[in-house]
Amino acid sequence: MKEIAGPLAVHGRWLIRRDLPEAVAIDAAGFGPRAWGEEDFLACLRHRACIGSAAEVGGRVVAFCVHELRERELGLLRLAVHPRWRRRGVGGLVVAWLARKLSAHRRTSIECLVPERMLEAQLFLRACGFRWERTEKSSGGDSYSMRLRLEGKED
Repeated sequence: MKEIAGPLAVHGRWLIRRDLPEAVAIDAAGFGPRAWGEEDFLACLRHRACIGSAAEVGGRVVAFCVHELRERELGLLRLAVHPRWRRRGVGGLVVAWLARKLSAHRRTSIECLVPERMLEAQLFLRACGFRWERTEKSSGGDSYSMRLRLEGKED
Protein backbone atom coordinates (compact mmCIF):
# COMPACT_ATOMS: atom_id res chain seq x y z
CA MET A 1 0.00 0.00 0.00
CA LYS A 2 1.14 3.60 0.14
CA GLU A 3 0.61 6.99 1.68
CA ILE A 4 -2.95 8.23 1.58
CA ALA A 5 -2.88 11.77 0.20
CA GLY A 6 -4.04 14.43 2.61
CA PRO A 7 -2.91 16.89 5.28
CA LEU A 8 -2.21 14.06 7.75
CA ALA A 9 0.65 11.59 7.43
CA VAL A 10 -1.69 8.61 7.11
CA HIS A 11 -0.24 5.37 5.76
CA GLY A 12 -2.60 2.86 4.14
CA ARG A 13 -1.79 -0.84 4.11
CA TRP A 14 -3.36 -4.29 4.33
CA LEU A 15 -5.02 -5.20 7.61
CA ILE A 16 -3.03 -8.06 9.13
CA ARG A 17 -3.72 -10.43 11.99
CA ARG A 18 -1.62 -8.55 14.53
CA ASP A 19 -3.82 -5.47 13.86
CA LEU A 20 -6.96 -7.27 15.02
CA PRO A 21 -6.87 -6.21 18.70
CA GLU A 22 -6.70 -2.54 17.61
CA ALA A 23 -9.36 -3.06 14.93
CA VAL A 24 -11.66 -4.79 17.45
CA ALA A 25 -11.25 -1.90 19.91
CA ILE A 26 -11.89 0.73 17.21
CA ASP A 27 -14.92 -1.24 15.99
CA ALA A 28 -16.31 -1.50 19.55
CA ALA A 29 -16.00 2.27 19.97
CA GLY A 30 -18.02 2.83 16.80
CA PHE A 31 -20.52 -0.02 16.74
CA GLY A 32 -21.08 -0.74 20.44
CA PRO A 33 -23.11 -3.93 20.95
CA ARG A 34 -23.03 -4.67 17.20
CA ALA A 35 -19.23 -4.60 17.07
CA TRP A 36 -17.26 -7.39 15.48
CA GLY A 37 -15.00 -9.53 17.62
CA GLU A 38 -11.73 -11.02 16.46
CA GLU A 39 -13.51 -14.17 15.22
CA ASP A 40 -15.92 -12.05 13.14
CA PHE A 41 -12.98 -10.32 11.45
CA LEU A 42 -11.22 -13.62 10.82
CA ALA A 43 -14.35 -15.28 9.43
CA CYS A 44 -14.92 -12.40 7.03
CA LEU A 45 -11.30 -12.02 5.94
CA ARG A 46 -10.96 -15.76 5.23
CA HIS A 47 -13.21 -15.26 2.21
CA ARG A 48 -11.22 -14.67 -0.96
CA ALA A 49 -13.40 -11.73 -1.95
CA CYS A 50 -12.98 -9.85 1.37
CA ILE A 51 -10.13 -7.42 1.91
CA GLY A 52 -9.15 -5.52 5.03
CA SER A 53 -7.20 -2.28 5.01
CA ALA A 54 -5.67 -0.30 7.84
CA ALA A 55 -4.88 3.39 8.11
CA GLU A 56 -2.06 4.14 10.48
CA VAL A 57 -0.44 7.23 11.86
CA GLY A 58 2.92 6.90 13.55
CA GLY A 59 2.74 3.10 13.43
CA ARG A 60 -0.66 2.95 15.20
CA VAL A 61 -3.85 1.79 13.49
CA VAL A 62 -6.30 4.71 13.64
CA ALA A 63 -8.91 3.39 11.20
CA PHE A 64 -9.76 0.34 9.13
CA CYS A 65 -12.14 -0.78 6.47
CA VAL A 66 -13.25 -4.17 5.24
CA HIS A 67 -14.66 -4.44 1.75
CA GLU A 68 -15.89 -7.21 -0.50
CA LEU A 69 -15.13 -7.57 -4.20
CA ARG A 70 -18.36 -8.10 -6.10
CA GLU A 71 -18.90 -8.49 -9.82
CA ARG A 72 -19.79 -4.85 -10.57
CA GLU A 73 -19.12 -3.09 -7.26
CA LEU A 74 -17.22 -3.02 -4.00
CA GLY A 75 -19.27 -3.74 -0.91
CA LEU A 76 -18.14 -1.67 2.08
CA LEU A 77 -18.77 -4.06 4.96
CA ARG A 78 -17.10 -2.13 7.77
CA LEU A 79 -15.37 1.18 8.27
CA ALA A 80 -14.42 2.64 11.62
CA VAL A 81 -12.13 5.38 12.88
CA HIS A 82 -10.65 5.59 16.37
CA PRO A 83 -12.65 8.18 18.37
CA ARG A 84 -9.58 10.41 18.85
CA TRP A 85 -9.05 10.53 15.07
CA ARG A 86 -12.64 11.26 14.02
CA ARG A 87 -13.44 14.56 12.33
CA ARG A 88 -9.81 14.92 11.28
CA GLY A 89 -10.21 13.63 7.74
CA VAL A 90 -9.01 10.06 8.28
CA GLY A 91 -12.33 8.41 7.36
CA GLY A 92 -12.62 10.52 4.22
CA LEU A 93 -9.09 9.52 3.22
CA VAL A 94 -10.00 5.83 3.66
CA VAL A 95 -13.12 6.25 1.47
CA ALA A 96 -11.10 8.14 -1.16
CA TRP A 97 -8.48 5.39 -1.16
CA LEU A 98 -11.21 2.79 -1.63
CA ALA A 99 -12.85 4.84 -4.40
CA ARG A 100 -9.54 4.85 -6.30
CA LYS A 101 -9.93 1.08 -6.60
CA LEU A 102 -12.97 1.56 -8.83
CA SER A 103 -12.56 1.03 -12.55
CA ALA A 104 -14.58 2.41 -15.44
CA HIS A 105 -14.48 -1.06 -16.99
CA ARG A 106 -15.29 -3.31 -14.08
CA ARG A 107 -16.38 -2.11 -10.65
CA THR A 108 -18.05 1.28 -10.88
CA SER A 109 -19.50 1.83 -7.42
CA ILE A 110 -19.20 1.19 -3.69
CA GLU A 111 -22.31 0.00 -1.87
CA CYS A 112 -22.83 0.16 1.88
CA LEU A 113 -25.74 -0.84 4.13
CA VAL A 114 -26.14 1.56 7.06
CA PRO A 115 -28.58 0.93 9.91
CA GLU A 116 -31.25 3.60 10.17
CA ARG A 117 -30.21 4.44 13.73
CA MET A 118 -26.62 5.31 12.69
CA LEU A 119 -27.25 8.89 11.61
CA GLU A 120 -23.62 9.97 12.06
CA ALA A 121 -22.48 7.22 9.66
CA GLN A 122 -25.14 8.22 7.12
CA LEU A 123 -24.06 11.87 7.26
CA PHE A 124 -20.38 10.90 6.96
CA LEU A 125 -21.04 8.72 3.90
CA ARG A 126 -23.20 11.44 2.33
CA ALA A 127 -20.35 13.94 2.81
CA CYS A 128 -18.07 11.43 1.03
CA GLY A 129 -20.42 11.37 -1.97
CA PHE A 130 -22.59 8.34 -1.15
CA ARG A 131 -26.28 8.65 -2.01
CA TRP A 132 -29.31 6.78 -0.70
CA GLU A 133 -30.63 4.07 -3.05
CA ARG A 134 -33.22 2.10 -1.12
CA THR A 135 -34.39 1.09 2.33
CA GLU A 136 -34.02 -2.54 3.33
CA LYS A 137 -36.41 -3.88 5.93
CA SER A 138 -35.40 -6.54 8.44
CA SER A 139 -36.46 -7.77 11.85
CA GLY A 140 -33.38 -6.05 13.34
CA GLY A 141 -34.45 -2.67 11.98
CA ASP A 142 -34.31 -0.83 8.69
CA SER A 143 -31.05 -0.17 6.87
CA TYR A 144 -30.27 2.22 4.07
CA SER A 145 -28.40 1.10 1.00
CA MET A 146 -26.05 3.93 0.08
CA ARG A 147 -23.88 4.03 -3.02
CA LEU A 148 -20.88 5.97 -4.25
CA ARG A 149 -20.58 5.85 -8.03
CA LEU A 150 -17.50 6.33 -10.14
CA GLU A 151 -17.95 9.76 -11.63
CA GLY A 152 -20.04 9.64 -14.81
CA LYS A 153 -20.90 5.94 -14.46
CA GLU A 154 -24.20 4.20 -13.82
CA ASP A 155 -24.37 0.54 -12.72
